Amino acid sequence: MAFLDEKKELKYVEQFRSAVKDLGRDDGTLRRFLRARDYDLNKAEEMLRKTVSNGCFLLLVASPI
Repeated sequence: MAFLDEKKELKYVEQFRSAVKDLGRDDGTLRRFLRARDYDLNKAEEMLRKTVSNGCFLLLVASPI
């Protein structure tokens, strides 16, 4: 998995945000899902939607004790 420079990554985040705007997620979350799927927008969207629909998202946003 390769990391992109900030400008390139921001373009992916903007595109991804448009695709999943109904989910209302922050940029950090969008970046994590994009990186996990090597910036493949379709795969990242599928993964995020499955995570949210399965209720697993609560584990990702829970604050530390």
